[in-house]
Amino acid sequence: MSSESDSVVRTVMSIVLNIRLPRTFAAIVIGGSLAVAGLTYQCVFRNILVSQDVLGVSTGACTGAAVAIVLNLSSAWIQGLSFVTGVLTVVTVFLLSRAIRADRTLSLILSGILVSGLMGSVLGYIKYMADPQTHLQSIVFWTMGDLSSIGMEQIGQASFPMVVCILIVYLGRWKLNFFCYSDGEATSLGFDIRLHRAIFLAAATLLVSMAVSISGSIGWIGLVVPQLVRRVVGTDNTDTVGSSFLAGAIFLLLMDVVNRLVSAAELPISILTGLVGTPIFVACLLLKQREDVERHD
Repeated sequence: MSSESDSVVRTVMSIVLNIRLPRTFAAIVIGGSLAVAGLTYQCVFRNILVSQDVLGVSTGACTGAAVAIVLNLSSAWIQGLSFVTGVLTVVTVFLLSRAIRADRTLSLILSGILVSGLMGSVLGYIKYMADPQTHLQSIVFWTMGDLSSIGMEQIGQASFPMVVCILIVYLGRWKLNFFCYSDGEATSLGFDIRLHRAIFLAAATLLVSMAVSISGSIGWIGLVVPQLVRRVVGTDNTDTVGSSFLAGAIFLLLMDVVNRLVSAAELPISILTGLVGTPIFVACLLLKQREDVERHD
């Protein structure tokens, strides 16, 4: 009897330590990171409709992961190649934006659309050529997000750089308020907007790259969560950064719990974040539109 109870305890502990705990940590870190990255992008680009993939980092990271999957590389290689291609995609965006003679913010957005479209085409070609029996399903699942296969080793490798990037944004969160002004106005106030734009975009890009490298692409969090946070705590970024991290972590945790409840065969997590996030985002936009109309009246 004692041996049976010991066996049950070991099984439960193994499930908690090897499955539940890594998954919970992953949801907290990834959800919070994507929300902070989305908020940072929206502030820097002065557009609440901007998401975490505005510079093509998610598409680039997924493309690198797809290459590693097709080459039958290990999970460590998949994670590493995903991160590297995500960062290289954004570097390409920055280089291309210098060739576009337009406002700096606009040129970055246009470059992000172009490079993201190119990487999307490359990813589509890889899917088309991938073996349907061995590789295609893994690639598709990766591009739609997955928390079930994340281990503590992966979280440990990604946590330190993600925490550093979150701290960079959090400690400089009051500076995000300067992006409410035009570049000229911010500069006249003594704020080095070019330097801080580069710092904040680099931190947000690394957050998204690290998150995608361990979980695949999880959409809507960086778009929806900042909207919800602004509805609750206001638009002052000294309050929204920390709140966005907490809200993003809670949102992804809830989606993961719902995912395990609705189906024995788990859905890609982006399906649920999209199904839940879309009506929330529309509601936030309608409320904001109504407030703007009432303010003008």
